[in-house]
Amino acid sequence: MRKLQAIVLVAFFVLVAAQALPLAAQDKDKNFSGNFQFGYRAVDTDENALGYNKYKEHINLASGIRLFNLSLTYKASEALKTYFDRVDLSVINLGGDPFESFSLNIQKFGTYKFRFDRRKSDYFYADMQTIGGGVFYDARRLDYTRTHDSGEFNVTLGSNVNIFLNFDRYTKQGKNTTAYETNRVEYALEQPVSEKMTETGFGLDLHVPRYSLLFEQRYQKYTSDNTTYLPAYADVGTGVATLDSFLQNLPYDFKTNVSTFRFTARPFDNLLLKGAARLSKQKTNISYTEQAAGVDYLSAGFQYQLAGQGRFTRTMELYDFDLSYLIFNKLAVVGAFRYDTFAQSGSFALAGAPELQDFGFKTQGVEAGLQYEFTPKFVLTLGYRNEQRKLTNLETAAGADQTTRNGFFGNLKWDLKNLHVTADFQRGRYENPFTLISPTSFDRFRATARWQLNKFNLSASYLMTRIKSDVPGGLNFWINYGDDNYNDLWKSSNDQINLRLGYHGDKINFSLGYAYIHAKQDSTRLVSYPASWAGAPGSFSWVIAYVGNSTLLDATVAWTLSPDWKVGLYANSYVNSGFWPIDRTMLRAYVEYLLSGGFAAQIAYRYAHFKENLSGGANNYNANIVELSFGYRWD
Repeated sequence: MRKLQAIVLVAFFVLVAAQALPLAAQDKDKNFSGNFQFGYRAVDTDENALGYNKYKEHINLASGIRLFNLSLTYKASEALKTYFDRVDLSVINLGGDPFESFSLNIQKFGTYKFRFDRRKSDYFYADMQTIGGGVFYDARRLDYTRTHDSGEFNVTLGSNVNIFLNFDRYTKQGKNTTAYETNRVEYALEQPVSEKMTETGFGLDLHVPRYSLLFEQRYQKYTSDNTTYLPAYADVGTGVATLDSFLQNLPYDFKTNVSTFRFTARPFDNLLLKGAARLSKQKTNISYTEQAAGVDYLSAGFQYQLAGQGRFTRTMELYDFDLSYLIFNKLAVVGAFRYDTFAQSGSFALAGAPELQDFGFKTQGVEAGLQYEFTPKFVLTLGYRNEQRKLTNLETAAGADQTTRNGFFGNLKWDLKNLHVTADFQRGRYENPFTLISPTSFDRFRATARWQLNKFNLSASYLMTRIKSDVPGGLNFWINYGDDNYNDLWKSSNDQINLRLGYHGDKINFSLGYAYIHAKQDSTRLVSYPASWAGAPGSFSWVIAYVGNSTLLDATVAWTLSPDWKVGLYANSYVNSGFWPIDRTMLRAYVEYLLSGGFAAQIAYRYAHFKENLSGGANNYNANIVELSFGYRWD
């Protein structure tokens, strides 16, 4: 397959070069511009090692011919300007790489714009685990290709009216494996992947001074085969249980209609209004069959067949309204209203009477605040937020039919001569949370700073989040449980610091980055069990404690040594300590030489190292990658 891709790639490249190079030479007005980079990649890594699966999951680059980059732009002149003004073509990593993209844009300014994009990505995941004696086995594997095509055609009918058409198509093809447990034994089953989703839409955009209105209608269709089967007779070699055959078909599809409205209005200078509405209705069909045969762990044969059918309808409505009113020059009132509904109904019949389903919820939220401008460069906003969710045929962890969230928010913006500072804070409290693990309190603080002096720039940010749940067994969480050891059933904290220094000069550019992330989660559960044949009833404390400290360092340098020579370097280091130690290092360096006539040659070297202590070496890998490329630039 990759050889065929390489042949197609060479043919495509020759065709483009044969057409583009003469055009570039003849076009004295320089309407034609662009560049390409074409070459060969050599990859050195141990494909027989266990860690090769992790390499495919992270990088998945293979040896072969590649079109690393192709970018072409043509600006029309004379008679061609009747049809278009500009054409842009971009191709990246064509020839078998896990991430490929193609983009084509054609536009005539003030009349129309056409865009088509294709993005292809390969996804791979292998879940290597150990059994008795330290033997590794692949418990679950995902291996599929995702392709996303999207297009847009925008037409300007006048100075105040635009219409547009949209098209999206998403496909997923491949084959997964999964572990299936029956009769106390796990078996490896195969899952062919075949999914497809198409979406079309059209819309109208009206705008006049102070007012605008947008309408969009989208239609979506999704299908999935969703099949799981046993590829051959399975005898695990321990005990007496066997699985002779297994086949499960669970195909489903859904169709969705979505209508969207948006408007903005400024009836006078002091008042700005924004609103949106989104109405969605989805219909889902499910078919189910399952058949299996074998011998269970008691040496008894079994065989069964199941069949079922289901249909569901899901309706969603979302409404947003925002307001900003300037009371006087420095003080403004800001507010927002949110309302959304969700309802799902349907039935599923499996070997008997259908099981009916009918539930939903309605959410209403209000935000209100004041914004004060101390100076044009110093603005402070403070506000209050309330949200209530009413449940239908559902209940919270405490048996209530409504959840409530209350909170405060604030943000600050301060612009000095060379320094820009922002800060925002959110605090929320949840009454009657929906589940036992839903948060009852949430705090978030974020601050950023950007400083620039001549060719230097420095940025810094800090992010803090605190989440806590104190719902003991679904009781009223307002009760003070300070007398026992289970007050805070779980809490999570996250602190993140980012620093970056950059320099943009005439011949040299560099960037240095540092990030530190501290994550911690604590949970204490009291698990009780009844009396059984194994003994008397009892309880035990289930403690979950996770701590992670991640440090990321990166550096980028691009240096123009002379008009003909360029060098560059990128380095990245990621180290995680705590519960899950991980060490990852990535390095890339290149040298580029500009030949006469716009041609260029480049050699690049990339190194990747990954080590995961808890995997026992199953996920460790080292990779050396060399890329030789040849290119051309049209100025």
